[in-house]
Amino acid sequence: MTKHVLVYLGDHTYKEGAVTRVLGDLKLPYTLLKDSDLSQKIGYLFSLDGFDKEEKDESLHIAYDLLLFRDLQDQDILAINALLDALDRKIQRKAMLTEHNKNWTFYELCLEIDKEHQYFDLMEQIKQILMSSKELIKENYTASSWEIYEKAFYHAYDCLKKESDFNTLRLAHQALVDAQQGLTKR
Repeated sequence: MTKHVLVYLGDHTYKEGAVTRVLGDLKLPYTLLKDSDLSQKIGYLFSLDGFDKEEKDESLHIAYDLLLFRDLQDQDILAINALLDALDRKIQRKAMLTEHNKNWTFYELCLEIDKEHQYFDLMEQIKQILMSSKELIKENYTASSWEIYEKAFYHAYDCLKKESDFNTLRLAHQALVDAQQGLTKR
């Protein structure tokens, strides 16, 4: 088992000192990636057998940061998270090397992880609105505005339960926000 961390900081290069210190303190080998590495296959970046550097003239950049782990255990990842959080240098996007993604370019992985990040962030936003609904009192609002809100509430809740696709969630979130803003006091 060869533990290793690929670190891409994007526009967050100010985190470099904290990240390298944390990984060094945890004795975890790492590689700091540059924009020129984004077009390389993940298998190559981890020095896996059968992967060679590809010569590409692509100019790629991604604004957000991402950590990609090879053979790390849950306790390693939890330790990284805790130490980075303590230094106020949290990195939201993380992934593990898999048999499937080793053939992707790092850029492709970043895009996929960002989609997942946006999806779970949207789910969390909907959950927060649903939870804050406990504070609302039906009798304080007109029947018609409450009916619209209640319909949007249950639709959003159902989308969460079903783990609907991103576009369905996005529409449910917007309908819920609009319905909440449209509540009219009696």
